[in-house]
Amino acid sequence: MNDDTTPGNPLSRILVVLDPSAETRSLLDYAAELAAELGVPLVGVFVEDTDIAEFAELPFAREICISAGTVRALSRQRMQSYFRAEAARLRRALEAAGRARRISCSFELRRGRVETELAAIVQDRDLIAIAPGFGTVVRARDHDILGRLSGSAAAGFLAFSQRRVVRDGILAVFTGSPESERAVALGATIAGRRGVPLRVVVAGPALEPAMGEAVQRLARGVDRVEVMAGEGRVADMLRTLVPPPQMVVLPADLSGDELKRIRKLDLPLLVIRRT
Repeated sequence: MNDDTTPGNPLSRILVVLDPSAETRSLLDYAAELAAELGVPLVGVFVEDTDIAEFAELPFAREICISAGTVRALSRQRMQSYFRAEAARLRRALEAAGRARRISCSFELRRGRVETELAAIVQDRDLIAIAPGFGTVVRARDHDILGRLSGSAAAGFLAFSQRRVVRDGILAVFTGSPESERAVALGATIAGRRGVPLRVVVAGPALEPAMGEAVQRLARGVDRVEVMAGEGRVADMLRTLVPPPQMVVLPADLSGDELKRIRKLDLPLLVIRRT
């Protein structure tokens, strides 16, 4: 890990996994805004999936165009042409998002299996961002690719929500762990840049004075900070918040079941790990 990690921003870049899904453009815009707020570069990665290319060579593989009512055989050459066209389109979208926010951005083209290629390039201060519909058009097994990458070196993961509702403030979860200290500090940085309140849920049966003091120290610089005792499941508390937060910043040391429950709420999530 680099020595220049700061408590308020443990990230060095945001790595966006690009694919042809409709959600990717919205994710690009969302990730670019976050990169501008945190002052980090944006990196777009497009993987030419060799599994799909191999599937195209199977004798029963077909391309079905519903609008035209046509069916034709697939081939590796046709699939590679499709990959090249999509890579060019996504690169233009990435560069446009970077120019609009005046942030540094770069594009990486890889070939192989998505999980393997991402694991090969991810660094210990990267935030990995993947659209919720990633891979479901062509491969259902990639639907939970964030879970598959949980053992990588990444500092965190961004789970994006396209649900259009009125949202207010940033919410962070504090457990007293190093991961949760990073989560609160990063949540405070984002809240300060956006000029919105920060709510901190202290996970546990009671809010101890020492933990409350630690939260206030980590959240300094934010005008409005509310500290709440999180009795019971954090997911249940998040479900009742009206309006919901603009973003939830979580430590990765929450239990696996709790993280799964929270991810099902369709909220914008940042899951921060200890790096």
